[in-house]
Amino acid sequence: MLFAFCESRRRTDAFGCVGGCGLRRPFPATWLGWLRSLATVLLLSGAGHALGSGEAAKLVTPQFDPEAWDRSALLLRDPAVQEELGLGRAKAEAIRPWMDAADGALWADDDLPPAEVQAKQRTVLTELERKLKSVLTAPQQKRFAEITLQWQGLPLALKPEFGQKLNLTAEQQARIRAVMQNLPEALKQAANDRGVGRGRDESLNAVVSAANARMRAVLTAPQQRTWERLAGAPFDFSRVKPLALKAPELRPGHDWINSKPLTLAGLRGHVVVLHFYTFGCGNCLHNYPAYKSWTESFGPKGVTILGIHTPESQGERDIAKVRAKARENDLRFPILVDDERKNWKAWGNSMWPAVYLIDKRGYVRQSWFGELNWQGATGQAQMTQAIQALLAEQ
Repeated sequence: MLFAFCESRRRTDAFGCVGGCGLRRPFPATWLGWLRSLATVLLLSGAGHALGSGEAAKLVTPQFDPEAWDRSALLLRDPAVQEELGLGRAKAEAIRPWMDAADGALWADDDLPPAEVQAKQRTVLTELERKLKSVLTAPQQKRFAEITLQWQGLPLALKPEFGQKLNLTAEQQARIRAVMQNLPEALKQAANDRGVGRGRDESLNAVVSAANARMRAVLTAPQQRTWERLAGAPFDFSRVKPLALKAPELRPGHDWINSKPLTLAGLRGHVVVLHFYTFGCGNCLHNYPAYKSWTESFGPKGVTILGIHTPESQGERDIAKVRAKARENDLRFPILVDDERKNWKAWGNSMWPAVYLIDKRGYVRQSWFGELNWQGATGQAQMTQAIQALLAEQ
């Protein structure tokens, strides 16, 4: 599910979002799954722009940049990958601050055009790769490159070093790039054709599978053999946890409602449902029943529902009104008043409502943008299932 109804930065008439609304799954640990996630990221990168009254929602499709979207360096965070490389506890602890710093930079992309987002991410990830190589031995670097190749798949062939190893022609590179460049529009069309609800995932999967087949068909038989040699021994990705970013720490707000000031670090060991809203947002209002249900059902089990009230209009900055609306709607969970948009910017958030699930370790594992149950969407049910799964994790 990639789409639901949401409100952009400037709320106007109701419109069906073409990107950025719906469930955003974490980066999965298979190359085909990565391709689907990559397409989702490309699609989301054009979303959340402000709309003027009567303006149609438009998809802004950035040029595909394999350097910017290659997040395989983050795989080195995973215990299964560390075990495969024989990384050891000392090195694992040494790289953790680098990973966390990269996560923070990758989150904060609010208000940047897609091209600038890609340039920024490319810089962050390139620097992270450089640091990681400094602690890996030559054999470890070789094996990690093999794992990376298996996880990334053919889009990685567009990076110069891999393209040269495969001896890709300019025509082959152009064909692979064209598939990746056209994928967001194909996914958008498939989603629009199927509508919201049942059948959409199957349609999207078919689009991604077709893209995968077209890219594989580009390679000659010798190039296929070279690819298999570079990929090395198969790695069992079923042992790898979803590739997720660490949640940005909460920035101090104007005030707190229903709670003393909290930090995400202080909530380690809890599953956290963090959502951005503003009381004047009708779509946010329609998500309230889910938040209240989760508070009642999961609160005693170690789940914290945390609202971040980021106002749009001047009237929504009135703390007395924020408190009154919380009482009126029986919102009993902690609410951070984010008048200066410090948290909104730290998360690179772009719309109301936006819901994020944070696991016990502090990593964002799933998110939903827009109304959870808009026109048959099953966001509440899917997120409920995800909360239960996160609670079961050790």
